[in-house]
Amino acid sequence: PIPCVPWQSQTSGQKGEELGEEYRGYIFKITGGNDKQGFAMKQGILVPNRVQLLFSKGHSCFRERRMGGRKRKSVRGCIVSTEIAVHVR
Repeated sequence: PIPCVPWQSQTSGQKGEELGEEYRGYIFKITGGNDKQGFAMKQGILVPNRVQLLFSKGHSCFRERRMGGRKRKSVRGCIVSTEIAVHVR
């Protein structure tokens, strides 16, 4: 597992030298993640904790079941904190 620096944005990159000498020259980008309870990170939510949003057709993290359906769901912000497991590319 690669250690991650908390309080970084989901879109920011991290230099490989900060993670270890064997990663020199690489840049790691956080592409997503979820917290310990399984709530996904959502791009554009600039907080490190969980928030509830009203989703409708066209939003990520939402699949419309009925025509015109909306749903309030909990998602995690895009700022990395100690409670998040991140996906790195």
